[in-house]
Amino acid sequence: MIASNDHKATAKGVLLCRNTHLCPRCAQWLAKQRIDALRPQIEDLGGVNILVTLTVLRDLKRTLADQNSVLDGAWRMTNSGAVHRRWQAQAGGFSFIRGFETGYSFNSGWGGHFHAFVALHDPRWPTLEELGKDINVDRKRRGLAQLRGAVGRLELENHARNLLASIQDRHAGPADYLMEVFIRRFRENVEAQGGSFRASRGAQDWQYAKSFASVAYTGKGSAGWDALAEAVGGTFKKSGLLSVWDLAMMAHEGDQRAFALVNEYAEAMKGRRMLTVSRNLKLREDSELEPGETDADGVIDITDAGLKVLNGSDGLGLARLLDLMPRIWNDREAIILALGQEGLGLDPSMWAWHTKDPPPADWTVPRTTD
Repeated sequence: MIASNDHKATAKGVLLCRNTHLCPRCAQWLAKQRIDALRPQIEDLGGVNILVTLTVLRDLKRTLADQNSVLDGAWRMTNSGAVHRRWQAQAGGFSFIRGFETGYSFNSGWGGHFHAFVALHDPRWPTLEELGKDINVDRKRRGLAQLRGAVGRLELENHARNLLASIQDRHAGPADYLMEVFIRRFRENVEAQGGSFRASRGAQDWQYAKSFASVAYTGKGSAGWDALAEAVGGTFKKSGLLSVWDLAMMAHEGDQRAFALVNEYAEAMKGRRMLTVSRNLKLREDSELEPGETDADGVIDITDAGLKVLNGSDGLGLARLLDLMPRIWNDREAIILALGQEGLGLDPSMWAWHTKDPPPADWTVPRTTD
């Protein structure tokens, strides 16, 4: 059943499995619901808004589960500890919405990566004291003696002063410097976990978010970040990877490699969040998300057979009808054209139309003839 008025339309009686990883319909719907909840929070943050891509080099010998573990570990290490707390203080506060995506190349393997919307609340240059601490941390990592005592403090202050001058000379502003540090630490933390995974500088990307464009309900089949990237007005490098939906279609057509990869994906993504947010943002649980109620001025009942025809090969017929209904619900001729053979292809036996005021006694849905 589709309930509609002049402002919106809602589908009822449609099962939501809420699987953001393996259901293209629920993935799209849940992505939009999440963004609708997060967008006003993002707009209230202010500060400097940045879009970030973080990834690791692909390796045909490593599984998706291995790659996920390295990505998660590197993110966790980058966002914890004393070094991060100093970085966060320089950012004047740090909020993020992190999305996960992956795909597969038969030449190079899984390509898991994070996209993150980052808000630096009030970025500033580091102080000499903060840089001095970072210098000693780096010296300790390289096995060098700490600069302490009266003489050491003077040497440390001189190093910090020269470093600050170099930082300010090489960066347009504090935000540029802070993002360079963030990406460098992520790369270091990938390699700190051992194994063959690496994170090259060229594979990472960041850019200032340009605007808050409206979120479009698209049929791309991705599970979260595409809607978010559109919401903040950003664009990202195209990876050229096969999505899980591409692999599923290949598996459906008999490709055994694709079949095994879809099973690997399903196992590796079990229980994994598609979007993660910082503690100051609220991300509603999928189980709490339900289609909103519509005060129905007009209702269309569609049979199961009609729903199957409606969604067709791309699965988006219902979404198209929901978008169209607020404009046509009170025009029976327009509804006939939209749902009939020249529109969405439904046979008259597959649907029925109602409004608060019953249709004329002599009105029936025209039936097509062979």
